[in-house]
Amino acid sequence: MILYLLACSGGSNGELNSDVVSIRVAPENSVIEVRPGEPADLSFQAFATNQEGEEAPLDLVSWNSSNLSVGAMDPDGWFQSVDSNGGVTEIVANHLEVQGSVLLTVVYRDDVLLDDLPTELVDAWPDDSAGLGGPELSYPESGVRVPRNVEGLPFVWDIGASGSVYRLRFQSAITDISVFTKRGDYRATSELWAQIAAANRSGSVQVSVTSAVWDGETLSDPKAGFPIEVQVDRLDARGSVLYWASSERGILRLPFGSTEPELFWEGQDGAQCVGCHALSGDDMVVSHDGINGVFSVVDISEPSDPVQVVDPQDDKRFTFKTLSPDGRYILGAGRGELTLYNMENGSTVGQREVDGYVTMPDWSPDGQDIVMVRVIQGNEEDWNFQYGEIIQVPVLDDGSLGEPEVLVASDGKNNLYYPAYSPDGAWVAFNKAQGTAYANIDAQLWLSSRDGQVQLPLDTANQGAELQNSYPRWGPLPDDDVLWLAFSSKRRLPWTGSTMPQIWLTAIDPTLLEQDQDPSSPAFWLPGQDVSSDNHLPVWWDR
Repeated sequence: MILYLLACSGGSNGELNSDVVSIRVAPENSVIEVRPGEPADLSFQAFATNQEGEEAPLDLVSWNSSNLSVGAMDPDGWFQSVDSNGGVTEIVANHLEVQGSVLLTVVYRDDVLLDDLPTELVDAWPDDSAGLGGPELSYPESGVRVPRNVEGLPFVWDIGASGSVYRLRFQSAITDISVFTKRGDYRATSELWAQIAAANRSGSVQVSVTSAVWDGETLSDPKAGFPIEVQVDRLDARGSVLYWASSERGILRLPFGSTEPELFWEGQDGAQCVGCHALSGDDMVVSHDGINGVFSVVDISEPSDPVQVVDPQDDKRFTFKTLSPDGRYILGAGRGELTLYNMENGSTVGQREVDGYVTMPDWSPDGQDIVMVRVIQGNEEDWNFQYGEIIQVPVLDDGSLGEPEVLVASDGKNNLYYPAYSPDGAWVAFNKAQGTAYANIDAQLWLSSRDGQVQLPLDTANQGAELQNSYPRWGPLPDDDVLWLAFSSKRRLPWTGSTMPQIWLTAIDPTLLEQDQDPSSPAFWLPGQDVSSDNHLPVWWDR
């Protein structure tokens, strides 16, 4: 037997020498369970093997846990978990330059009882013996991807006549959370998503509903529905979405993590439409009364108190606009022409010439190009045309515009419109449909690479036909895992039956873009909106 496997060197440096060649840590592949207010602990032991292959306990080691979000090691080899989330950690024993490790899985379990349901229901509910034929989730779609800080995401299922109580279960390798309710819906909290995403690199969770009959004492006839998959992004979505709401006749701001939108900016006496808005830094430019309207500049550096700093002038009009990324200029498009304005005071800088009737410009984040629509035939109107192509125009050193290149050409059947650069400038989102650019029920979301070599429909996000998937606008970069894209859509909300246009979000996976595959995930409704309002024109702000 080896007692310590250590010997003090007689060398002048006084260094410790050891014939330990490997370390084994026990127990292996352990799983412990924690609940709110109930952490768990587990003792680990290190065993050393020397050059002769002999093994013995080793006490002279230092311990650590690779994932402190789930728990920590003490000097004696005891792991103490947290009680707030699950996760996977590597338990490491170090001796000089030799180390050994094992994986430990911490499973977080919790049971949430709603509608005055008793705790006895939890013990009465079977885990695996339910028959099929239970409720199916009608929202969200399987495969949806959400940011960790989304608050109030609805889960909706058909209660039918299958039972009187329901168990909504969120399961992953490190999470098992059940919600017991009498209702047919549940609004998930950002706290729940944080628990699921904590220490779980993939963030994937299986969600299912089981129904049963509960008479107050016994449970009977449990029936399970098919599960869906939800992926929770590891980081929060940044900022807020500013959108036009017809119910308020103004621009509402809905910060991520909130379900209470605030009235951000409204027209004069609530009578004017100021829904066409664009942002650059701490400035917002709004068009009054839409088509060929006057504009004003609003200082939004203090989000709770935006201030109009440039008043509208009757001789300065446009329908669509884009702002330079340095915050110096406004490029307005009106009646097929482009005019550059000074952001600071609204003064006219001059016309910017591009061949053809052009509209719907968007400035690239690096300031080098502007993407826009050129109407190639049919009605020539800023907002209501039938045949447009997407062109990209370089911005020259003197501020003029160079020779345009066709980024996405029309095939003579489809209309291309509403282009918008991604926050990294690598991609352009746009709409494609047959017919008018205005409120087209068949509008679909597409992406083009900035060089025009790759063009992809976002079939997963589009979901289907006749949903009016319109006006895509990007979120700021939260991390390098995902790009968020907001748009307006008339898809049905299962919990109300409403089909009013609302703001929806989809995650765009850059790794799939690199493989020329549909990078979108099923879209989810931005929680907090008034479902009776016509909500559209989402612009994502980084604050």
